[in-house]
Amino acid sequence: MAPAWRASSGEVFEQEAETIRARAASRRPRRSPGAAMRQAGPRISPDGEWIAYTSRTLSRFRAIRLMRRDGSGDRKLVWRNGGGGLAWTPDGRSLVYDEPDTYRTF
Repeated sequence: MAPAWRASSGEVFEQEAETIRARAASRRPRRSPGAAMRQAGPRISPDGEWIAYTSRTLSRFRAIRLMRRDGSGDRKLVWRNGGGGLAWTPDGRSLVYDEPDTYRTF
């Protein structure tokens, strides 16, 4: 009895494990084509369709980028001089962000 149970249970468990692996693979984070080494401060638009975030690489300035909720349509909106704050306006038509500026040495 034990060998038969072990064999049938093993098949059931293996099928369940394969289902879990397939589900995990479909949810694995995808790297966006325009993505950089670090993405920070994601903000979802009020309608839930867009994600705005700050992207940074070692070779260029930070940029505010925008993409659809599913990760498609990723594009740069504007270069950033620094800063990290980012917010949607309540109507979802604009973004507000902080931008430090240098005056003389400060």
